[in-house]
Amino acid sequence: MTPTDRAEYLTGKTIAYTDMMMKRWDKLARLLIVKYNDQSIRPSQNGEILAGRPGPGFQRPEVPAYSPVFVDAVKAATGNRYVKPQEVRIQER
Repeated sequence: MTPTDRAEYLTGKTIAYTDMMMKRWDKLARLLIVKYNDQSIRPSQNGEILAGRPGPGFQRPEVPAYSPVFVDAVKAATGNRYVKPQEVRIQER
């Protein structure tokens, strides 16, 4: 191979591997965003979200809670900015 052929070959391989890597990163990002969106953890298996409607074998997403220490620190720092609307109404009464 001439130096130009080698450069073209390596450039082609680099582009192919970069494209493959970016597709894998995109798939991972989509999995993580869907799995952990809206403070719930949706069940997954083999890199795929287990989707479905309520019925036999349906698993509801797990909803973890923030620790009370963290919630109190956010409330102290931001006031009512991040409090749910129904909680604000209850506190104002």
